[in-house]
Amino acid sequence: MTFHTVNTSALNSVEAEQYFTGTDRRYMTGLRATLEMLGLPLPDYAMRQPAGRRPAKAVMAAYQLDNHSQRHPAGYRPRRENASSETVAAARAKSNRNQ
Repeated sequence: MTFHTVNTSALNSVEAEQYFTGTDRRYMTGLRATLEMLGLPLPDYAMRQPAGRRPAKAVMAAYQLDNHSQRHPAGYRPRRENASSETVAAARAKSNRNQ
């Protein structure tokens, strides 16, 4: 078996980082797969992000747990109660008079 020495300094450059982080995610996936198959170390920018929820979502979930007295999350307006049948009949009668 023939062994070849690989110089990975080009992959650890700022230009490579800008290229791979700015292109389609499939390029980053291909880079990771290639380096893993060759047994080469991944550069810092090619490391996968930790699995799970994003920190902002975790912060909001913790806030809602601490402030459970707040009934509805921000930006959510609860549904109004249905109008009584008398109110609906009065509105229809008024609408029919205006026609």
